[in-house]
Amino acid sequence: MSLLELKFKGARCYLQGGDLYLGLNEWAAEYYDVAAYVRHLAFRNMAQHQCMLVREPPDASDQVIANAVVKTRDGDKKIWLIESEQAVTGRYAYDEESLVGKATLDVEGDTITLDARIGFSIIEEIIALTKQLNNTLDPLEKGKWLFAQLDIDRPLKEDCFQVSIKRQQHIKGKFSVNTIMIDGNPNGKIRFIVGDAI
Repeated sequence: MSLLELKFKGARCYLQGGDLYLGLNEWAAEYYDVAAYVRHLAFRNMAQHQCMLVREPPDASDQVIANAVVKTRDGDKKIWLIESEQAVTGRYAYDEESLVGKATLDVEGDTITLDARIGFSIIEEIIALTKQLNNTLDPLEKGKWLFAQLDIDRPLKEDCFQVSIKRQQHIKGKFSVNTIMIDGNPNGKIRFIVGDAI
């Protein structure tokens, strides 16, 4: 078991999915090899405490936050994130409005694009853009659009220039499947669901 020690993002009182993704990626590069990356991440619950990484199927009594698949030089490795009892003690500022404020929305094309990187991680940009796109195309009266699953074909490049999200499928007020475009090329899919944030 390995502990991910993370901080709350902005005003959230749960660990944000992008931070869990980044923590998993850092761990994978150290534990497996520098080329290892998380190619699949699916959330089951929200975490209010620090999370443990386990490489064996968790017990039924464990609070499973997410399951993941790490692509390594030796093939795919399954990982689970379970919630520990260790409190999250830190918090850091996050200005999501400044990020999405730089994006261009194409409502008819079901697309949102960020043409210039502005100091956020690529996963932060992908999540924020997808959330903004869903809130614009399908505004909710109840609940929130939440990051639920990520499936990528190759590592997300931090040195890219343009990030676009295009909605491919959705059920109104329920979920959406969106294509991630990096510098004009498909890089995988991100799914959002409607739920109640903690």
